[in-house]
Amino acid sequence: MNWWPWRKRSTDAAPEQRSTGYTASLTAALEAGASGSLTDTAPLATASLEAASGLYARCLAAAVVTGAPDVAGALTPPVLALIARNLIRRGEDHHRIYVRGGRLTLEPCGFAYAHGNGPDPMTWTYNVTLYGPTDSRHEWVPAAAMLHTRYAVDASRPWLGVPPWSWASETSKAVAALDRFVAGEAGAPHGHLLGVPESPQVDADGEVTPLDAFRADMKAAKGGTLVMEHSGQWDTEVPGPAARTRLEHVAFGMD
Repeated sequence: MNWWPWRKRSTDAAPEQRSTGYTASLTAALEAGASGSLTDTAPLATASLEAASGLYARCLAAAVVTGAPDVAGALTPPVLALIARNLIRRGEDHHRIYVRGGRLTLEPCGFAYAHGNGPDPMTWTYNVTLYGPTDSRHEWVPAAAMLHTRYAVDASRPWLGVPPWSWASETSKAVAALDRFVAGEAGAPHGHLLGVPESPQVDADGEVTPLDAFRADMKAAKGGTLVMEHSGQWDTEVPGPAARTRLEHVAFGMD
């Protein structure tokens, strides 16, 4: 059996287990995105959140970094933009700190998870993954070799960053529900109906199927006008406006 760092053998107690962590949350988000399903990660698929993260990314990228020259040289506009975007979308950002050729550099981590026994962040160790075009590299690094930025911190899980849409979950759920509603309405059939007297269609078996053709036409309406047979008794003896009201032009679908 493979024993992970947070699950230890014990002779007098059951192994310590964390039921929920960043690993499970990230895996769920990736699976939801791949399958197109929207559960707890629904706000991540909305244009509102993308617009907000893009705005913060551009603002931070335009910032002027002051301080030690090596630090200012490492915090380039692309690095700052990625940090801001991840803070809004994920609630946290991880960059691996390297010294290459005597210069400080920051490499973004595709995946990172902190391990440790106490609340002091400098005692933690990070399991990080850095991705390349054909391969990935996994490393265990000390906290001093990581730049871990968090939007907000929950005291019950200080090793994780909490995104703004998670704090305001009811609002984010409402925005996501509205986004799904608009998408569903836009993809539904739409057009106009014009009622006319019914002339039932009869199939090869003698069955009357007056609505089959209408149902097929309605799916392909695409905003056009359909001539709809009236399903009730049509009284041609009614004079004046009363007869004309039976020929109302009715629209359906999104306005």
